[in-house]
Amino acid sequence: MVCLRVLSGSTAGQEFVARRFPLVAGRGRQADVRIEGTGVWERHFRIEWERDQGLVLAPEGEAIVRVDGRRVQRERLRNGCVIEAGDVRLLFTLSPVLQVSPRWREGCVWAGLALLFVAELAIMRLLPP
Repeated sequence: MVCLRVLSGSTAGQEFVARRFPLVAGRGRQADVRIEGTGVWERHFRIEWERDQGLVLAPEGEAIVRVDGRRVQRERLRNGCVIEAGDVRLLFTLSPVLQVSPRWREGCVWAGLALLFVAELAIMRLLPP
């Protein structure tokens, strides 16, 4: 998953998590990520998944978008990129990975080993000497 954190503007501090692509950002109602600020278009930019490039940002129409201070037409995004749309700055990051606790699996393995041990003891007692 991808996270866009608003660094400046009236919505500074907000975070948006993207789970599907393409993702459109702008101030309009049809935008997936709604950002408010001077110079932000209804549909300002989009982020798409491309198999050979990864996540790629492209402006919508004639909108001006900067990534890490450079004006771009198409830009491959990397973790930590700063996107500027109008007077709004957004931090592009990968969402933290949630690690599932292995306790349940480990408990099952230990319970299985204990059952195997008990079964071996029972078999050894049932066999003639």
